[in-house]
Amino acid sequence: MAQDTDSSKQEPPTDESEGGPPRQKAPDTHTSAAHEETRRRSPVALSVKCIMSSRGVGSQKARDLSVKLVTKENEARVAVLCFDIRNSTRLMLNSEDLNGYATELAKFVADVKTIVNQHGGWFDKFTGDGAIAFWVLDELTQEDFASILTGCVWSMENIWIHYIMPMISHTAGSLPAGFGLGTGIDYGRCLLSDLQPPANFGVNRVDSQTHKTTRFPVGGHPPTLSVTVLGRPVVGAVRLAEAADPFEILANPPFAVPLVHNHRLLPHGCRVSQRKVSLKEPIGDQIAYQIHMRNLDDELASHYPHLSAAYTAK
Repeated sequence: MAQDTDSSKQEPPTDESEGGPPRQKAPDTHTSAAHEETRRRSPVALSVKCIMSSRGVGSQKARDLSVKLVTKENEARVAVLCFDIRNSTRLMLNSEDLNGYATELAKFVADVKTIVNQHGGWFDKFTGDGAIAFWVLDELTQEDFASILTGCVWSMENIWIHYIMPMISHTAGSLPAGFGLGTGIDYGRCLLSDLQPPANFGVNRVDSQTHKTTRFPVGGHPPTLSVTVLGRPVVGAVRLAEAADPFEILANPPFAVPLVHNHRLLPHGCRVSQRKVSLKEPIGDQIAYQIHMRNLDDELASHYPHLSAAYTAK
C-alpha cells in the first residue's frame, strides 16, 4: 500500500523544467579573485591635466601620450636631469633681501620649465634649491638626446649667468664662493606617475558666525599638477648634482659611455672626461663623466673669471 505524502513538507521544485525558480549558481571565488587581482594590477592612465602641465602640451597631445604610456604600464626608458644650486644655503643665510632672492629663483624655475618643454622634456618638480626634469627616450636616439640635453643645459646656464646671478648678487650683496648650478644626468628604465590631488584634498573649516562649512586646500593651495618619475636614474641624477661643483655637468656611465666611444654623438664644442666622485650612501664612491661645453667655459671666463678658474682647472 502506497504511503500518503504530506505535500506541505515536500521541497519546492528548483528546476526550471519543473516550473520552479532557476537554481542560483554558487559564486566562482577563484574567478572573482583572479579578476580582482587583474584589476588591481592594471596600470592607471596618467592624468591628461598632469601631462599637459608637466610636458607643456595641449589636451589632444596629452591624451595621446597617456594612451601610449598606459599600454607600456607607464614605464619607459628615461633620461633624468637634475640641477642643484650649489651653496644656496650660505647665500640665504647671508642674504640682505630674501624676498628678492625668492623672486629671482621663481623666475628662473619658470624659465627652466619653459626650456625643458621646448626641448621635448617633462618638468617634474622644483626641489627647493634645484629641479628635476626628464625625457622619455623610446623615440629618441642617443645622438638626438645628447644634442637636446646639451642645448637645454646651455640655455639654463646662459640664463643663470647673464640674468639670475647679477640680480642675486644685487639683492644678496655678494655671491659666496662656490655658488652656481651643479647638474647631474642619469639614464635607465623608470615608472611615470602623476601627482593629481585626490578629489577630497583639503580640510573643512566652519565659519563661527554663519556655521557654513567651506573646504580649503591644505597649505592654502593644491599641489601643482605634474608627472613625476620614479626609479634608480632619479637617485643617480640627484646624487650627481649634489656632488657636482658649480657649473659642472656630471653624467653616470649608462648615459655617458656611448658618448665616450662615439664622439660623433656629441654636439660641436663638447667633450667628455672621466673622474671619480664621492656620492652619498648607499652609492658611495664611483666613476662619473664630466661633460664639458666650450661655450659655457668661454662665458664663465668672460663674466666670472674667479668662478671659472676652479671649474676649467679640472
